[in-house]
Amino acid sequence: MGAGSRQYWLQRAHDFGSEKTINEQQEQEQAQAQAQAQEQEQEQQQQQHYCIRVFVFGLLSFNVFCQQQIARIQWPNCARLLGKNYELSHGKLYYVALNRILFLTLLLKHL
Repeated sequence: MGAGSRQYWLQRAHDFGSEKTINEQQEQEQAQAQAQAQEQEQEQQQQQHYCIRVFVFGLLSFNVFCQQQIARIQWPNCARLLGKNYELSHGKLYYVALNRILFLTLLLKHL
């Protein structure tokens, strides 16, 4: 009986050690998975911010380019706006409205 109970307790200690090792491995794997998921999320956010910056830069560059073209062309059929003496063509009014819509959409989407 003494040898049997000794064997039983040795087996129990071995099983407990195995369970402890397995639990530690699972905890390490979970911690690694969480760290990897956080790293991927940070990379994705950085990518999104980069894309937003590139888009805004492109939009501003396009805005400057279009304003330069509009200032150079100055269509003869112009509308006076708010009693000012500068000329705004129908094309420029349309462009300004479209530009504002795009910019506001961009801001609202990423707030």
